[in-house]
Amino acid sequence: MRDRLAAHGRNNSEAHEMSQVVNGAGGGGSTVQNFLSEITSIQSSISQLDSNIRTISTLHSRSLNTGTDGGESKAALASTLDNLITETRSLTTSIKQRIQTLGDETKDLAKNGKVQQTDLDLRRDHLSRIRSRFMESIQEYQRVEQDFNSKSRERAARQYKIVKPDATPEEIKELVSNGVESQGIFAEATLASSTRYAESRTAYREVQERQEDIKKIEKTLAELAQMYQDMSIIIQQQDESITQAENNAIEVEKNVEKGLEETEIAVKHARRARRMRIMLFWIAVFIIVVLALVLGLALGLKN
Repeated sequence: MRDRLAAHGRNNSEAHEMSQVVNGAGGGGSTVQNFLSEITSIQSSISQLDSNIRTISTLHSRSLNTGTDGGESKAALASTLDNLITETRSLTTSIKQRIQTLGDETKDLAKNGKVQQTDLDLRRDHLSRIRSRFMESIQEYQRVEQDFNSKSRERAARQYKIVKPDATPEEIKELVSNGVESQGIFAEATLASSTRYAESRTAYREVQERQEDIKKIEKTLAELAQMYQDMSIIIQQQDESITQAENNAIEVEKNVEKGLEETEIAVKHARRARRMRIMLFWIAVFIIVVLALVLGLALGLKN
């Protein structure tokens, strides 16, 4: 309950901060507001993911502490755990896709120059935070599964030890890795002593369950490792694209400024040339008038 209240408080604080940003944003407010609304929704999904991970950790602990003869309650626990892991798998995939979509949209806006620099910085900041939080959740999930994997292997090793106390660490490791495929050891223990029959069967069932858990854990860990790698690649590619788009925009802006400067210089030269042509025109008119006067006077005096 404390965890849920703390998460609720964080979400409210982040939502209030986003509300202030949206209200103070200038230009493109609707687009920014949609972006921040999606960020808030993703944060809620990550909070749900964190809650699922904590519940999975609790169910793992209960699974380890439940006896092999738990009957229906143990089967119900396994079913609940499987359903929650499936739900969490879908949730992580959805969060990854939504974060990727936001990053692609931001990349396209930067590339097309359809967003102001302040809005682009805002998007980049929130994307960075939401990515980091999601990556931390993935790492926490990996830690929980790795811890359960280690404890499941230890539990299976103890069961092998019960049946074959003189087994070496190498033999135990091999038996845990091979799982039920090495069930011959249990048959040998049963044949060696009929009094150990019940003990051997209990150990065998426990090892079967642990081996199934180990297979599921390894599958989940492989999926989480792949998702973490995918997110790392997505982040690198999107950030590089956004940076490149910004650099291109800056270069275009410089070229535009340079073009404006050259245009202003050309205008100045054109104005100067126009003034020169006007001056030459009036000088020519003046010369023609003077010549006309001189010729008129000369002809008048002659007559």
